[in-house]
Amino acid sequence: MTDSKTSTFSQGKRTLLLLRHAQTQTPAASDDYERLLTDEGLLQAERAGQWINQRGLQPDFALVSTALRTRATFTRLSRQLEQEPAHRYDPVLYGASPEEWLAAIAQVASQHKVLLLVGHNPSIHELAVQLSGSGAQTTLAKLKSAYPPATLSQISLEGLSWNALTPETKGSLQTVVSF
Repeated sequence: MTDSKTSTFSQGKRTLLLLRHAQTQTPAASDDYERLLTDEGLLQAERAGQWINQRGLQPDFALVSTALRTRATFTRLSRQLEQEPAHRYDPVLYGASPEEWLAAIAQVASQHKVLLLVGHNPSIHELAVQLSGSGAQTTLAKLKSAYPPATLSQISLEGLSWNALTPETKGSLQTVVSF
């Protein structure tokens, strides 16, 4: 990472990137866990990685559900970054509640300043809404209205370590973008 990108993150500032997996094929009758990304989904994941990279938001660490579609989204996204972030594929995150996401986040080492979450609706959307206490009214309204595949929210958190996040924590919603 270049010095200019590193300097945008003060010691007390943390950035949380919450990404819903990219577009998938129509689910088979019984195998939701193994759903593949469509060709459009592969492109969405690449565009998400390019967007992150162009804004200097290189994740230090990523938490990723173990479902095939979230792992594929993360892999395609990571190819667009300066380097693949350290990451953990966590089976608990498949079907996790926002509280379970917070428990996983609490285990992330404090030296990581930019954390990427790759998960599923409804929980990834619910967590983004829950942690967004301030931001532009149009951005907050966009977040609350819908969270289609390959949607990313950027939330800034001041002065908190990852293990200090609670359901009552309110960060500043910087943007919501769909790829």
